[in-house]
Amino acid sequence: MMIRLAAVVCSLAMLAGCGRAIDGMLMGAVSAPATAVRAQSGAAPMADDPQVLMTRLAAPSRADSVRGDSLARAMRAGIERYRDVREAVRAGYKPFPAAPDTMMRIIHYVHTGRSRREASRLVAGEPGALLFERVSRIPRGAAPTHAPAGDPHAAHAAHAGHGAPSAAAGDSLRLVGAMYTAPVDASLETLHARVPLSMTQWHLHRNVCVPRPVWDKTAWARRDSSGRALFGPGGAIVSEGACDAARGRFLPTVFGWMAHIHVFADDPADVWNAMYGHEHGDAHDHGAHGPHGPH
Repeated sequence: MMIRLAAVVCSLAMLAGCGRAIDGMLMGAVSAPATAVRAQSGAAPMADDPQVLMTRLAAPSRADSVRGDSLARAMRAGIERYRDVREAVRAGYKPFPAAPDTMMRIIHYVHTGRSRREASRLVAGEPGALLFERVSRIPRGAAPTHAPAGDPHAAHAAHAGHGAPSAAAGDSLRLVGAMYTAPVDASLETLHARVPLSMTQWHLHRNVCVPRPVWDKTAWARRDSSGRALFGPGGAIVSEGACDAARGRFLPTVFGWMAHIHVFADDPADVWNAMYGHEHGDAHDHGAHGPHGPH
């Protein structure tokens, strides 16, 4: 919507630098100043990825356990119908981005309307994003379609990407859970009210450098001497100075807070495991490596 609006304004006014205007509007829609992060006092950087801020686990309680179990049951009942990824697409969930790292294990499908709704409230059975796990060597009948690029809300979740591509050739996708989101300025109390802080960890992407303009595919493909991507979450550039030197745009935060719940995980211990999909050196699962955006 914001890109379409900027394009109309540029067309009507015949302004120079329309591309810069659209790029600025897009980035303004997905980023906020670091000072907006109200829950930072109860969070810490991920040990192996300082670009990800994670809430600290609170002390467990019976009340949290009961509330968490109720939330998981509601999620499970609400998303059961989307085990076939084609049903998710028909319901309005779209993959983002269209071209992720081929090693990406967890793939996000984002529902624009439901994701926007989570800016103000959470509906347990209608999450803003679904989480599919890449499964190799399974018939391709459920291969998803690509998402249209353009609306920054389609990537929110971080999602992220919260991020979600189509399956690679020979792979299929199985529904493993879903993702809830909350605004970047949500307080710890707000996050806890949505998903108990003792059950899992919310995460927030921050200090991310993206190409300027963000749709520059050549820039997204740039690597450092070790082969690591320069731009995006998980990229080699993590400071504003280095981002400026690379002629990129520095984003103090990206999207908002995100919480993954893996209600269909094989191991019950993984239902609330915030690190599910990140273990064993898996590629970052929020679409850091494609030209369509930083999530």
